[in-house]
Amino acid sequence: TLKAIREHGLRIVGNTEVTLDVPATDNAAEIGQVDVVLMCTKTFQVADAARTHLSALMGPDTLVVTTQNGVIAPRVLAEIIGAEHVAPGVCREWVKIVEPGLVMDLGGPRMLEVSTMDDSPNPIIDELRAACGAVLDVALGDLLSTHRDIFARCIDETVHVARGHGAKIADDFVEKNLRFLAGQDPASTTSFQRDILAGRPSEYAAQVGAVPGLGDEVGVDTPVNDVIAAVLGRREAANRA
Repeated sequence: TLKAIREHGLRIVGNTEVTLDVPATDNAAEIGQVDVVLMCTKTFQVADAARTHLSALMGPDTLVVTTQNGVIAPRVLAEIIGAEHVAPGVCREWVKIVEPGLVMDLGGPRMLEVSTMDDSPNPIIDELRAACGAVLDVALGDLLSTHRDIFARCIDETVHVARGHGAKIADDFVEKNLRFLAGQDPASTTSFQRDILAGRPSEYAAQVGAVPGLGDEVGVDTPVNDVIAAVLGRREAANRA
């Protein structure tokens, strides 16, 4: 990827067509201290990336924005650099990597929502959709029609877990997000779903794999997520074997 970006720039195709001629390096010391760092690795790469690169990039007021799927990355990062430097973020856009340095924009709200560790991250609706979709091996349209009930229960369980951890979530969160997803491409899937079904290591442990444990911490039962986590956990283990 580094070689491709150096030679051709960071290319985006699809709904957005642009080539970004950006400096690219694997040596953070060449950059030095910055105000903001975007942590754009896979979830299971966050800890290693933080320990390897962040010390050269961080000053006393630097914020590191997590962009990973799931709910674990901010916690992992906070243990390494301190919660005061972590800004949990949520990317809301459908994209996929075509090849190193080439990303396809499939559409979506084009949003990056950023908070602080003082305001506990809300559940990420797209990641819940990814978990259900991976178990059932269906796209968004089928989740919102044939499997709508189990999908809604999966989201609702995670909302209760988030509230147990202090997150402030509106009463209409589930229905509001189901309505939002109804306006998206019904054939869409997520990177997590594509990875785990293709036999690649995925972000399972930070997404649906994390929900049962987080529920146990605050005494919230998560039977639907328990089943999904168990099924996908076996597949994830096989993919990493």
